[in-house]
Amino acid sequence: MRKLTKDQRYYRAKKKEAERNFRRIKDREGKLAIKVTRKPLNVSIKQEAFEKLKDLAKRAELSNWEMLTRILNHQIPQYQSLNDSLQRYDWPEIKPVEKKHYKGSTGNKQLTYRISTTAWNKLDCHSKAIGKSKARIVQELIMEHKQIPKKTLETKKKKLVIENHQRAYYDSSAKAGKLYLNTNNEIKHRKGIPMEMWDDAEWECHDALAKAREERLKKGKIYYDQIQQQQQ
Repeated sequence: MRKLTKDQRYYRAKKKEAERNFRRIKDREGKLAIKVTRKPLNVSIKQEAFEKLKDLAKRAELSNWEMLTRILNHQIPQYQSLNDSLQRYDWPEIKPVEKKHYKGSTGNKQLTYRISTTAWNKLDCHSKAIGKSKARIVQELIMEHKQIPKKTLETKKKKLVIENHQRAYYDSSAKAGKLYLNTNNEIKHRKGIPMEMWDDAEWECHDALAKAREERLKKGKIYYDQIQQQQQ
């Protein structure tokens, strides 16, 4: 049997992965988590739609496949279950309409992206339900998509940074146990025990919290500097 090359093994692994809607992975803390897989999409659209997709992706600071995934996920109706369980990765069997409508003309730009399986399945269900080809749906959704104003994006980014900082605070506090970070970024003991009376475990917690505090302050400074540069 001929030995497969590195590229062939990679392609086979990705093709096998695309047959599943998700896979289980371990996060940084070693806990099991769910990661949505990706599946190849090949459609032909007009050059104007492709140029708009590139522009949307650039403005949103995303790759083309990520932008297309976002458009499909946000603009196509929900077909799967909304449960928080793994049932949300199950997709219904939709009987295709008798007559499918294709684009009036063949597109001159071929899109070959590995989008998320959620976006791919939504597109597949929608295509069968309304009787339009995947290419026609993709082209129409791109052309209909409205760019989010820059000010709104900056507000969302700022909110996300704050949420990430809050999450880091609660996560670090939970790991620290007896210690916590107060609103002034000071490390305090929950029972008010002075530092000179801390044991080894409490000092280990202190080091973990100090590292989390440093990362949080660093990220906050980077974001503040970016905002200042944009305003100049």
